[in-house]
Amino acid sequence: MIAPIPKELTTVDLYVGSQLLHAVPVEDGPLEPLATASGPIVVGTGWPKVDLGDLSQAVAPAEAVRPLRTMVTDLDTQVSESQESLEIDASVLFAVDKYDLTPAANQVIADAAETIRAKAPSGTLIVEGHTDSTADDAYNLKLSQNRAASVTAALKALLPDHTIEAVGKGEAEPIATNATAEGRALNRRVTIKLPE
Repeated sequence: MIAPIPKELTTVDLYVGSQLLHAVPVEDGPLEPLATASGPIVVGTGWPKVDLGDLSQAVAPAEAVRPLRTMVTDLDTQVSESQESLEIDASVLFAVDKYDLTPAANQVIADAAETIRAKAPSGTLIVEGHTDSTADDAYNLKLSQNRAASVTAALKALLPDHTIEAVGKGEAEPIATNATAEGRALNRRVTIKLPE
């Protein structure tokens, strides 16, 4: 059974084996050529009709395994929550290769502080800075330490009943591959661990 497809949808991306085919047409009714149900479907003989030349040029899909968490999107901010931590996308907080908070960061940190207050009125918070693996280890570690310290300083003013510690992790704890731009963006983050 296939889920309903919006009428305005004319193409889909399709996995065949381990390859991703882009822009496969969507049509109403049986598609030609039909494959027989009695045997295996050989690529190029059933639907979808695939040009073997296109298959040889198909790109391997990016890693699709992601940590299980809830994403909360509010205009320009991206904060994800799990039971024990908040993750804030570093691009919302800092310019590239910088650790000074951007003007937009103040509201994001204020929102995070409000969430923390509601979930844990007091206790010890651990603010972890994380980077991708673009630069060398020592640079990434220092950048992550400085970013964690910047967020910690901002949170201390908003959460006087909490003890807040800053820790830099550098590139040591990626949550996605560093081989793609999307993965590197996920790895650049600040994690605020709530009291247990």
